[in-house]
Amino acid sequence: MSWRQGRLQEADRQLLERAGVATEGRIIVQFFPPELENTLAMLEQRFAGRDAAQIRKTIFGLRRPAPATSST
Repeated sequence: MSWRQGRLQEADRQLLERAGVATEGRIIVQFFPPELENTLAMLEQRFAGRDAAQIRKTIFGLRRPAPATSST
């Protein structure tokens, strides 16, 4: 996975530079364990309603869970 632009790309770049890894002129990519890749592919396919091989681009995001409501 790679970021094309934005805050997350910049956060990765800053993290690598703090660790002493030169990033100038380089493409930063992230590799995920096969289990996570499979989970993301399943979610992608479920959302799109078609085979994952037919999907060209997916944007994943993180959301905070909705606050729990009391049932009293």
